[in-house]
Amino acid sequence: MKLPSFASRRNSVEIFRQKSTTTLRRNPTQLYSKLNVTKDNPIVEFGKLIIANRINAKFKRQKTAGTSEAIYNPKVLAMYDAVVWRFNSPALWRISKNEIHDLYRDCVSANHCEIAVGTGLFLKDYVLENESPQQVSLSLFDLNKNTIDIAEKRINEAVANNGKSVQFTKAILDITKPESISDDIKHSYDSVAANYLLHCLHGNGLQDKDKFAAIQSCATLVKEDGCFFGSTLLGKDLLDDADNAGPAAIKTIEFYNEIGIFGNMNDLMADLESVLNELFGEVELWRAGYCAVWKAKAPKV
Repeated sequence: MKLPSFASRRNSVEIFRQKSTTTLRRNPTQLYSKLNVTKDNPIVEFGKLIIANRINAKFKRQKTAGTSEAIYNPKVLAMYDAVVWRFNSPALWRISKNEIHDLYRDCVSANHCEIAVGTGLFLKDYVLENESPQQVSLSLFDLNKNTIDIAEKRINEAVANNGKSVQFTKAILDITKPESISDDIKHSYDSVAANYLLHCLHGNGLQDKDKFAAIQSCATLVKEDGCFFGSTLLGKDLLDDADNAGPAAIKTIEFYNEIGIFGNMNDLMADLESVLNELFGEVELWRAGYCAVWKAKAPKV
């Protein structure tokens, strides 16, 4: 997908890309208790607002149901990576693709389970890494068959000519229902990812029933010495920092919540920290812009 054009678009995009990667220090060993986001200049913010409005208009025409997964039809998935990782994440949520790429590089194992698979972007990058194993077992779990099919196709195409082998397990699964996790897959994965999942679940904060249940389900999938990792957009933290976040970010997050793509208006870092520590014995949690990023080990359930 090409981002909508406007005057000086290229310069504006490059400015906010540079800004998002230089104003925020990252250190996975340190918990950021305070936001460290700076306000964009008016020209950049105006450009972001124009792009956001045009993208949001496209999404509004595609949305057909109140659940977050319903929007991900093939047409939307074709533009997903451009919207999410070229614009929304670096410009609005202030987190870069490279930060999540590094998270996957650090955490994905040869026996991996992906919850809410998106387009398979980061798994595709992982299997193409020279250091990744020659044989990989991937379980793709989602509520939307479109995302599973597209992710599988993308990963298969990536490994077609590099001599690596990927074995897939696929299932339509509601991760908010721990009782749906069959005994034969409990504590069977060396790594489990839930990237950009929690902010799509509807509920009144990260301690709400469905969001807590989703993290609990992930904990039941991880081996005792395995790793659960991911990231999520902290909507309440962003809204509380409205002046620095800017109108494009505020309008977009409100719009996504209004039409049901997101359900994160009350999501806070402190609540995520509490839930992760309740369900895991070892937790690393840090901020990247308005997102929380984590690695959690030693499941307690």
